[in-house]
Amino acid sequence: MIKGVREIFKNDIKAIRENPVVIFVLIVIIFIPSLYALMNIQATWDPYARTSNIEVAVVNEDLG
Repeated sequence: MIKGVREIFKNDIKAIRENPVVIFVLIVIIFIPSLYALMNIQATWDPYARTSNIEVAVVNEDLG
């Protein structure tokens, strides 16, 4: 049973090495989630870092 699994694994590795399209697809599959995580972490790391120059106005029109 393990012999069959090893043979399948060896055949898969051989197919990956022989086909550059498969190598490209694997690299993209590995790279995209990393890029997504990097962008999200960078965007939410310090949300208040660039808010010191935002102009804010408060309007209170209550007749209370």
